[in-house]
Amino acid sequence: CGMVAVHTTSADLYSRLWCVHEVERAIAQKGLKIAAAMSDPYRSNMAENVRNTLKIGASPHQCLEAADVSVSTIRAQCSRIVDKDMLQGKIMELDGNFCHLDEVIRSFRIDTLPLDIKFRLIAAGLPLHECGQAAPNDLPIVLFAVSESAEGLLGAN
Repeated sequence: CGMVAVHTTSADLYSRLWCVHEVERAIAQKGLKIAAAMSDPYRSNMAENVRNTLKIGASPHQCLEAADVSVSTIRAQCSRIVDKDMLQGKIMELDGNFCHLDEVIRSFRIDTLPLDIKFRLIAAGLPLHECGQAAPNDLPIVLFAVSESAEGLLGAN
């Protein structure tokens, strides 16, 4: 059993209060598999934003922002005010309330970045431990990070 968060260019998943609340609740349930699916245009836009941000010499952290990983969930909306009031009340009951929710969503977004974008960020100097919670145990990411480190060391001689 699990959950898939679907990203498209036609609607911002994280601007909807029900969506951010449900992602946080799913993550809070240990053992529940959560994944992200991205439309081709969404993925292409994200990759282009990261590529262009790297091209101008921005830091890896600025590139993460270009990948749109940070959110301000307090601005998320609902179509029904009664739902918004109820959900905001539930979020305020969380330890850390909206700040906690923002960090949970940011971590989820980093964890579910496409591999090619993670590779670009690692190559630009983003530390492995900042590439998502699973990155240090993800063999392709670790191998890429090691090869990038070795290449940097070998190129320095």
